[in-house]
Amino acid sequence: MSEIVMSVTPTTSTLRPYVLGDHGGAVLGRWPGAGEAMPNHFEVLGLKPQICIDETATDAKVKALIRQLHPDRYLRDGAAMVEKAQKHTALINDSWRVLRDFEKRCHYITQLAGERADEAYKPTVAELALSFERNETLDELAAAPQQNRRALQSLLGELEGDRVDIREILREDAELWDAAGGDPAGEATARRQLRVSLGRLTYLDKLRSRCKELLEKTVPERA
Repeated sequence: MSEIVMSVTPTTSTLRPYVLGDHGGAVLGRWPGAGEAMPNHFEVLGLKPQICIDETATDAKVKALIRQLHPDRYLRDGAAMVEKAQKHTALINDSWRVLRDFEKRCHYITQLAGERADEAYKPTVAELALSFERNETLDELAAAPQQNRRALQSLLGELEGDRVDIREILREDAELWDAAGGDPAGEATARRQLRVSLGRLTYLDKLRSRCKELLEKTVPERA
């Protein structure tokens, strides 16, 4: 299998982007055969399965890979090589589209274990009561969105504040996952906490979406 030399500096870690060979060359002939599993998103980008990553640095590395794998660079090598470059470029783009977002990384970690984020979250009695109260409020405000614009904005502000708080907890859960470092028991505990926090966000986002939809039906008040 031949390698086409790229100007991307190979990583010193045993982890490297899926498209790179041992010496930093692009192995365009590398692709899972029939029955072989596709690499996961972390493997594609040569990242450890961690949630807290340097998004700016990783984005720069991904862009460097994409530049070097641009199909136009392989036009002289024939249609087959152009197609391979396109396939690897799409693979990298798909992986980074997921991993570039903190919350999506959290979701993806649970998906790798075959779990759904929303299955672990069971609202407490207090949370159910608050949600019921807010839904009732939205029902009342929905009768006249324009007249109730300020009340809708106030409620949305509350929901946004709650989301910030839950996201901070999710950040702590992510740090716990990363600290587990491959320990099965530690990862299982951290993954469950991730799922709970993600479930809370999903639950809250349903209310936020409803509130935003009502606000979109209104016209901003003139100063």
